[in-house]
Amino acid sequence: MRIKLIQDIIDILRCKKTIMPKKINLKVPEECKENIFKLENGGILAFNYEIFNDIVNYNKSADVSLFYNKLDTWSLKDCFEERFNKQMSFLKDKFIPLVEANDTICDVGCASGEFTFEMAKYCREIDGYEMSQKMVDWANNYAKENNVLNAKFYQGMCESIDYQKQYDKMALMGVLTYVFEDSKAETAIKNIYNALKPGGYLIYKDNTNETENNFYFFGPSLDYKMIARSKKNILELFKKTGFEVVNEDIFHRLKFKNMTSNENEPVELISLGLILQKTI
Repeated sequence: MRIKLIQDIIDILRCKKTIMPKKINLKVPEECKENIFKLENGGILAFNYEIFNDIVNYNKSADVSLFYNKLDTWSLKDCFEERFNKQMSFLKDKFIPLVEANDTICDVGCASGEFTFEMAKYCREIDGYEMSQKMVDWANNYAKENNVLNAKFYQGMCESIDYQKQYDKMALMGVLTYVFEDSKAETAIKNIYNALKPGGYLIYKDNTNETENNFYFFGPSLDYKMIARSKKNILELFKKTGFEVVNEDIFHRLKFKNMTSNENEPVELISLGLILQKTI
């Protein structure tokens, strides 16, 4: 337990300058207070998009743009090394063995290429798409400076990318947790399905939960928001689209307690990893 606490402190210190802005007291409309969890870290958890969106809009006198859009580069390893190691192990153990030397891969929501450059070692070429132009520029510069000739990076939102080719393999890791509208998440998955060759594989990782509902998190700072979708619903969406799950893992679990009431059981967030195959 002591070792784990020390590691958590180290992870927070590493990440503090990039994603640990000053905590603030979120303002919550009176009519929303009975329908949320107030979390120990000062943030809130809502159980439907409308209430979540009302609270975000209620705080818009300040800057509520996503923290991610303010960064030049992003490293999961620098912020949460243990989580990074589990995700990288899943990639290397379950996805990379499926990759062939002549494959083309697309990494959707690639950030500054932390996992993209690892996949580039095993394929003919890889394209990374990322919503942040700053990170696209950083990744392309890194590829040039380090002579990674088979990796190219482009700006694009996951739900509106105009794929110019079909790929043998694709990746969607840590992306849909920042896509709050279900319709946009569904469009992103359908577009990936259409861009993937028949029989191709997709590696997926995201925050989910094991209830029937989506969890919407806001805070503890004004620029941190995320969604943990129902695992059941996301699996049904993949199946409906034409994917089959061929491998599954859970990287970590986090429990959140309602600080304003002792009547509610804590809710649990799970970090889910999947390998899916296009079957139709």
